[in-house]
Amino acid sequence: SSDISYHVGRFGVGTRNSNGESLLNFVIDNNPFVCNTAFQHPSRHITTRTGWLKDYASTIPNAKKPVYSQIDYVLCRARSKRILCNARSYAGASLSSDHKIVVATLDIGDIYQ
Repeated sequence: SSDISYHVGRFGVGTRNSNGESLLNFVIDNNPFVCNTAFQHPSRHITTRTGWLKDYASTIPNAKKPVYSQIDYVLCRARSKRILCNARSYAGASLSSDHKIVVATLDIGDIYQ
């Protein structure tokens, strides 16, 4: 289906750049669902990357301000949306990265009963 809502949930953040457009074209062409756009969470659990930009308004030399974006995703088969329970990002992992871990939780109990 070419309907965007079939592939992407209502809770993504930010504006879509060319990479986002490429991902959207991929999901429309190949029919997966973008799991971590389907659930409403606080923005700290939606954004997946923290970047830094120079803060020109600051009086502190070389001050930078954080820029939060959602650029990491978990994709599942669109027909598997019914077993999707949750998807969100988690900060604080013990690794050196400006990205957060993104986790999707599935309930597969009904499938194997």
